[in-house]
Amino acid sequence: MARSNYYSRPRRQTGDSHLCLLDLSSQNSALIRDGIDHLTRTIELNPDYDNAMRYLNLAYRHHADLSCGDDTKRSEDLTLAAQWSQKAMAARKHNEETRVSRIHK
Repeated sequence: MARSNYYSRPRRQTGDSHLCLLDLSSQNSALIRDGIDHLTRTIELNPDYDNAMRYLNLAYRHHADLSCGDDTKRSEDLTLAAQWSQKAMAARKHNEETRVSRIHK
């Protein structure tokens, strides 16, 4: 279920907020995992693809959001997100330097 559909549904009482998150997690966890797998494969095929790295960062952050009560898993996902963010910035810098050097040849 997309986030927009989830948020447009009638809200449950605040005592059920954990149940809402579990519901969201069960519905979207497989989709996010599939996205992570596809983005990882994309980066294997093109190691300098900084956009895929940025989306992988976001995918891990969304996956961390769905780690209901599992602080270890959430921490692992956020660590991976931060690593992919750093890799994306380095790849983008490398890609820009490569592009500029091609222009000046």
